[in-house]
Amino acid sequence: MRKIITTVLTFFVIFTVSAQRSEIGLFGGASYYCGDLNPIIQFQLAKPAVGLFYRYNFDERLAIKLGFTKGGLEGNDDKTHFQPDRNYSFKSSVSELSAQFEVNFCNFSIEGKENSISPYIFGGIGLASNNITEISGVGVILPNPNPSQIISFPFGIGVKMCPLQNMTIGLEWGMRKTNTDNLDGDFGSINDNKVSTANDWYSFAGFSISYRLNFFNSNRCF
Repeated sequence: MRKIITTVLTFFVIFTVSAQRSEIGLFGGASYYCGDLNPIIQFQLAKPAVGLFYRYNFDERLAIKLGFTKGGLEGNDDKTHFQPDRNYSFKSSVSELSAQFEVNFCNFSIEGKENSISPYIFGGIGLASNNITEISGVGVILPNPNPSQIISFPFGIGVKMCPLQNMTIGLEWGMRKTNTDNLDGDFGSINDNKVSTANDWYSFAGFSISYRLNFFNSNRCF
């Protein structure tokens, strides 16, 4: 019985300490695609994106964030005028699970007092599902009804601030390098349809708000 009580108390202490370092939050913003239909221009044909995340703060400089984000992607030769003669277009939805490390440039605390703002950089790895919903063009293969699974490598920049105790708001822009050249679908066998053989990219950018899981007290979490 004593061992059971000791084990329960140990897990309770670990959970209490972890809760003081943990946040849950929501993300809202935009997603967009870069690839053969849009090699350069950022935020072109951006679509709404939403997400939720969990952040664990190791200290005032380093954190890890686990998140799920979903948004739309679009490419359209007729709208972008990149290669209008090709007349190719697609729309898809991308859903991503990711793990990212965040490094704050300044000491950051969510106490709403000192150290309440910091820019940061992040990087990590993700698993994404890309589901093409519309596709058109000469010599293209119709999209597979099953979503394609891809590996993504998120990285980017942001800034976070603490306007109120236990609350963090932030702005973030992140690129996703992928392991596929088919976010925009299969161009078929026409060789000059592809601008390059480089893999496609997608991005999420937007606003986040999170709240610390401070169940027990308001003491400083670090």
